[in-house]
Amino acid sequence: MGNTLLLSLFSQWTLKHFCYLLNLHTLLNSKYFNPWCLSLVFSYFLLPFGDALSHISQIRSSP
Repeated sequence: MGNTLLLSLFSQWTLKHFCYLLNLHTLLNSKYFNPWCLSLVFSYFLLPFGDALSHISQIRSSP
């Protein structure tokens, strides 16, 4: 159950941000790339995983 939930969350997240990944690839190859963008990118990618992990921990802690 938990693995299926994680997989569905991940697939939804991947589809949702596919265009963002393409834009990121363009941004990384751009000569206008700024170092501060990197921290923004990392926070953007880590937030959904944090939400998924907290959701799973809530399910496990519930009686």
